[in-house]
Amino acid sequence: MEKKFEYLITFPRGYAQTTNQWPLILFLHGSSGRGTDLNLVKRYGPPFIATQQLDFPFIVLAPQCPVGEYWTANAEMLVALLDDVLKRCRIDQERVYLTGTSMGGDGTWNLACQHPEYFAAIAPLASSPQIPEKWNIRLIGMPTWVFHGERDAVCLLKNDQAMISALRMQGGAPHLTILPDQGHYIAGVYRDHRLYEWFLANTRRDWES
Repeated sequence: MEKKFEYLITFPRGYAQTTNQWPLILFLHGSSGRGTDLNLVKRYGPPFIATQQLDFPFIVLAPQCPVGEYWTANAEMLVALLDDVLKRCRIDQERVYLTGTSMGGDGTWNLACQHPEYFAAIAPLASSPQIPEKWNIRLIGMPTWVFHGERDAVCLLKNDQAMISALRMQGGAPHLTILPDQGHYIAGVYRDHRLYEWFLANTRRDWES
């Protein structure tokens, strides 16, 4: 039987009343969101924000990873889902953004490295990237903002720092925000409007040109 992801998709207020194209955030949850209950996916992050803020200006696509699976092993399924949504919805394909936390942060790095052509910017949170060196070069120009808790004992800060250093050594300019005295759970980052303003300031055309 072919695997597929269940998913949530949230539309901005006014989507149905206009013919506008909208920016999209693809959100990858952490390991605690795995399963068959989509309510787990909207406990935090962009799916939660989209339900609380009627003026949130993004379509939010939030797939759910099955139990025992990892985002890093399912990049092609994520791309297939994204392709389907891009065909069916009015999305500004110059403004597709990717973010996730913990397991979803790892998935963010992995998916962006394998398919950078889809994304205008990425924001991995609390991740522990294990990216083959041959893939790093694909992200050199990608606008990247990484967040990590200073005291994270689950996904060690040094792993994100190593990825950031590797990109900078190759000419990239990723941002790293270390959150003082915070541990692994840093989903509060998603409540900060500055992240979304930064997303909207970046288009795929900008970094691919």
